[in-house]
This record gives sequence, structure tokens and C-alpha cells, in this order.
Amino acid sequence: MKKKTLTMLLAASCSAMMLAACGNSDANTQADNQQAVTEDEVTTPDNNVQDTTSETATEVASEDTEFYFTEVKQDELQSVDLGKDGTMDNLQTSINELEDGDSELNLQYNDKSLPITDEDGENEGLVFYVHKSDGDYILIDTKGDSWPGNIKLYGWNNEAGSFVKIDELENRELSGNWNDGDFAPQIDANTITISGKLDVFGTHSIDKAFNYGKDGLAPADKYYKVYSAGDEDRDVKALVLKQSLTFYDDNGNATKTLEAGQKVCPYEANDPTDPSEGFKTKGNYMSFMTEDGEFLGHIEYDLKKSEDGNFWYNRDGYTPVVNGIEEDELFEGLIYAG
Repeated sequence: MKKKTLTMLLAASCSAMMLAACGNSDANTQADNQQAVTEDEVTTPDNNVQDTTSETATEVASEDTEFYFTEVKQDELQSVDLGKDGTMDNLQTSINELEDGDSELNLQYNDKSLPITDEDGENEGLVFYVHKSDGDYILIDTKGDSWPGNIKLYGWNNEAGSFVKIDELENRELSGNWNDGDFAPQIDANTITISGKLDVFGTHSIDKAFNYGKDGLAPADKYYKVYSAGDEDRDVKALVLKQSLTFYDDNGNATKTLEAGQKVCPYEANDPTDPSEGFKTKGNYMSFMTEDGEFLGHIEYDLKKSEDGNFWYNRDGYTPVVNGIEEDELFEGLIYAG
């Protein structure tokens, strides 16, 4: 397999505004529960991000009238009523120096603390307090703006008087936008949008809505939305076909065949390494659209162990294969990060 390098300028761009034109009904499932944003803040209807930077706590229109969330920042004391017992509790994050000379980032609440520093010793975590009618929660993104970290969900336990871990997703991060040093996550009373990295037909960013609550984190959507790696505007880069490729609907019927030289844009996909599903080598899914926003359908691909042992997919050296055709023979100029 030929070597691939990170040169994002090699790929042609598909406008994120065209994503809405593909006709999928789930494109705006979260929009009704989020605040309006200006057009220059985000360009894709699927990813409406709230502008929370001017408020200490963010309230979002929702059926849950108690819902709000706020970032818990370093050395900024906040008072909230944990457990709705009428007593105000204090929250803040802080860096604590350890006896061995290292330091760790902790969430301090009342006289207790919750470690945030990840396994690599990074003290860049993002911490959000979330209040809903069914309880109080802490959402932690362990690596902040690194890509990606782990997502941890804690819930308040009144009897214990402490936050108890409910769930964790590895190699994931909160999806949202940075604005003047503040992070605005995509979150409402029912779902949070979580991002990751997909190394299939190049490196892509992916995100998907997850339900969250006392039962943990569970996917609200079947597939991840796909966009260009690290692109805050969630644009999608086009792939150029090296030979003909047929796309299919969900019933297995052929919908369209494109020829060599034509361009396609990834739209939705499963993640073969999804932490909640395990490593999947057969029957993986990716759908595509044209640069003009026409939905083409999907293809299925398998992950084949590379004969030369090159490490182009995951840690185990797999490469995507469509009907026996390796990705390098199917698409031109695939770009991989890392």
C-alpha cells in the first residue's frame, strides 16, 4: 500500500450547506432544542451549536423546564443545589500538587473531589455541570481540545452525598465550537453530541447524538455524521473515483453508479471501532452525496488485514475493501492523519 500523508489541501471541498439537501429526515433533530446561532458560527444544519460564552449558565428551550448546564472552570466557584434539598453546594475545578511533584486536575464539590486528569497525565479536561428534572450530572471530556479523549458521565447520589460514575466512552470527545477560549458543546435535556475520528477512505471527524441520564450513554442516531478532520465548519472533502462505483438504498437496491473521475462526499457511517460495539471487520456502512448535495446511497466495506503489515487502520493494520477492491484502487489521493 502506498504511503499516505496529511495534506488537507489535496482534497476538493464539498460545502457543508449541501448536507441538508440529501433528504435525510434526522438532519435537524436537535435544532428545536438548541438556541439560535449566527450563520458564521456554524454552517451545517445538522450541527447547530449554542453560543454560551456570554452566560455563566446556559438554558435551552426544552420540554424539561429545569434543564440547564454550565461549564465548571478552574478556581471559579459556583453554587448549585445538588439533589434539590434546598442547600447550596459549591463546585469548581482546580490543579492540585501531588507529593511526587506531579499535579492533577480535580473537580472540587463541597469537601470532596473527583479526579479529571487522564491516564496520560493531561490536565486539560473540560467539565460541565448539567441539571435536569431527573437529577444532577457531571460530564467530563478528559483531554479538552486534544483529539480525542474520553467522555465520562457522573450522576449525583443523594444518599452517598457524592457524584457516582455512570458511564464512559473511550476515544471520544464532546462536539461543539470554541469561541474566544470558551467551549460551547452541543447538549440539550435529552442528548449530547459526541465526536470521534474515523480512518476509512482517509481521516474524517465524526459525530453522533447520544441519549444520557441515569441509565448511561446510548446512541440516539444509528450512524455518525462524517466531515473533514478538524474542520470546525464541518465541511466535507470530496473523494475522486478511480473506477466505477455503485451505491445502494437500505433495501439493497442499486440507486446510482458513478464513473471514474467523478467526485463523491462521505455523509454518514458506522465506526468499525466504536467503543460501544467493538471492532467490526465485515459489513461496514458509509453513505455518500454529490458535491451538489444529491444523496447517492451507501456502500458496504470490509476491513482486510494488510499484507505488508502497514498500519493504516486502527492498531491492527487493516485497510478498507469494497467488493474485493482496496481503497487505494477505488479513490484517488486519500489523506490520513497520524
